[in-house]
Amino acid sequence: MSKPTGIQQLENLGQDVLALMIRHDQLRPLVHSVITEQELDINKFSEKEWQHSAKIYRQRYNLNSAEDVSRHCQKHGFNQNQFQWQVQLQENILRSSKSRFSHKAELHYLTRKEQLDRVSYSQLIADDKHLAQELYLRLKEDNAKFSDLSLELSRNSDRKYQWQVGPIPLTRVPKPLSKPLRSSRPGTLLEPIRVQSNWAVVRLEQYQPTEFDEAMEQRMCLELFQQHVNQLVDQQIEIITADLSREATTTES
Repeated sequence: MSKPTGIQQLENLGQDVLALMIRHDQLRPLVHSVITEQELDINKFSEKEWQHSAKIYRQRYNLNSAEDVSRHCQKHGFNQNQFQWQVQLQENILRSSKSRFSHKAELHYLTRKEQLDRVSYSQLIADDKHLAQELYLRLKEDNAKFSDLSLELSRNSDRKYQWQVGPIPLTRVPKPLSKPLRSSRPGTLLEPIRVQSNWAVVRLEQYQPTEFDEAMEQRMCLELFQQHVNQLVDQQIEIITADLSREATTTES
């Protein structure tokens, strides 16, 4: 008889155990771990690869000696095989995600690029266009400093605005500013731009575009793998909770 899968073992848990896990918000972490294991392509590790993975694991949990490792295993209930599984887990996830989703990684990157690119800029916020234009001219023609003008504005207002912004993803930049900043060079001072009920004078300080290199490909593969796992987790939890609801209804009747 074949060994039951993780999903089958989940389905065999009693109603009381599942209800207790839901009560303490432990069902989703368990289902996520079980489905992650189910979706992995288990890889064989050479001795060198095992040592590398073990080093990373020990650093993550600050395990500096054999005694530390022993206490760690005792604390978590790991036997030797379970400890080895934990050591290799992250590398297995990375390898499996790349083998499963490398063909979709670049397209996923392109849809995410605006969220990944980052900008830093200086800004002054004025209540009206005339003040904004005055601030712009003082910066452009009088070589005034953003820090000084920001302090001056704060003295005359009960609101304080952060004059240094970033680095932040472009998606967090107000929409009226994001396109001009994306198309500007560092050091460019932009003329006043309306942002909702205010006017902004901004200067791009740094633009940090991302590239689809090897590290980014792996990151995108990992994101796609996690999205895939999360979809399966949602489906499985829906099945479990529906079964619990039916069992509870049957018991009551």
